[in-house]
Amino acid sequence: MMKIQTAGVFTMPADDYHADPCPTPSLSSSGARTLLRPGGPALFRYQADHGAKHAAHYDVGHVAHALLLGVGMQVVEVEALDWKTKAAQEKRKDAYAAGLVPLLSATLRQVEEMVRVARENPVVAEVLTGGRAEVSGYVLHEQTWTMLRARYDYLREESPGEFLFVDYKTTTDASQGAF
Repeated sequence: MMKIQTAGVFTMPADDYHADPCPTPSLSSSGARTLLRPGGPALFRYQADHGAKHAAHYDVGHVAHALLLGVGMQVVEVEALDWKTKAAQEKRKDAYAAGLVPLLSATLRQVEEMVRVARENPVVAEVLTGGRAEVSGYVLHEQTWTMLRARYDYLREESPGEFLFVDYKTTTDASQGAF
């Protein structure tokens, strides 16, 4: 795993980013959001000591990112109607153990359609050109000497020192009010 000693933008596997490649603990954007909510400092400490729990509801987002951006977690299609059967549950368990993302066939088709629609959108096509997918940024907070880190879905340098950051989200409600 690469070790981050200085501020900058780096390409690295997601597992390295989440394992915190800094010599002293760094603060991620999600860690900062955790600290700010009620009970957050205790949860932050627990996650630092034990690791964050896997949340299956993020699987669709992981696969959508990988298919749209061309990098990220690999998917395993589980040919079943639901997760109720022992066989489907075993395939899901084996996929997670191998570091893969299991999706039911119908869900995978839905994600593939979402990505197809996104790629056909001219604005999406434009912003996902000429940059790098899944990169990690680090900067030293001068007052606290804490390394801050963030993971960008897509980053494009528009001009020296000026960047476009793209954050691709999946949701169950894309209405303007929910957004």
